[in-house]
Amino acid sequence: MYQGDNVISVWISILYRYRRNYLSKRLEQYGALGGSFLLVMTVYYNQGISQEKVAELLRVDKASIARAVKKLQEEGYLTREPDAGDRRAYRLTLSEKALGLIPEVQSAIAEWEKKVLDGLDGETYRAAERALEHMAQNACGLLD
Repeated sequence: MYQGDNVISVWISILYRYRRNYLSKRLEQYGALGGSFLLVMTVYYNQGISQEKVAELLRVDKASIARAVKKLQEEGYLTREPDAGDRRAYRLTLSEKALGLIPEVQSAIAEWEKKVLDGLDGETYRAAERALEHMAQNACGLLD
């Protein structure tokens, strides 16, 4: 176990990696969809969103989003169309193929949450959620 000064940050990093690995493995049969579940779910809840806005919401660089979008397009999960008002911008929508898999993605995410939160009572969960949200807001302020 890590014995450094930033133990909370280490646990957050470990949880992030485990979640990503778990969901990628759980969804691996769907190719690029498994590794890009956050992008897919962001587009699902925001059909027609721009690539730039996805990058902003996920706090990921635009080049990474462009690569993931390309893979998802190639596998038939995503469409990318020029924005009518700004030809430099692209709007993203999920294909019927991807929309049909959303329940599977949601199920995998819910399964992860249930297993990871096992044993936490509601009060502990809410306190952790508030603390993590506060930390994320502080971290966001560091980048401005």
